[in-house]
Amino acid sequence: MSTSGLVDMVPLLLLDGSNYDSWSTRILDIFRTMGPQIERVVDVSISPPNDKELSFEEEEKCIHLNAQATNVLFSVLSEDVFKTIMPLEDAHLIWTTLKERYDKSKCDDVLFLEEPLEECSTSSPCEKPQVTTFDDQDNHPTSTL
Repeated sequence: MSTSGLVDMVPLLLLDGSNYDSWSTRILDIFRTMGPQIERVVDVSISPPNDKELSFEEEEKCIHLNAQATNVLFSVLSEDVFKTIMPLEDAHLIWTTLKERYDKSKCDDVLFLEEPLEECSTSSPCEKPQVTTFDDQDNHPTSTL
């Protein structure tokens, strides 16, 4: 089945930068439908074309798989997102670049750590913050204000 046929079968969901989680799930489903080799091309990349261990046929197959995956990725990006990754030709590099730019789940921990300490406290707002430390000898907790 051609890649354009697969993309046509799935309701089109363009990555606009705000919908990465649902978009990436849908696109991975498309790649899985196309076969495990396509998903591998996106996840782990392919051997470089100048790999001396690859036969001509294997090299051609890798190039073809990369082109298929790249075609799918290019066809499911909004115009603004497409413009930012247009120079990239490797499907794995495109996928990882999009993940780095738009995957909000990897940033949640950083945002939480950047919140002021008083907003992260589990104590009531009237209580003074309390810090628990451990003495060096017996690891017994000691509290300080």
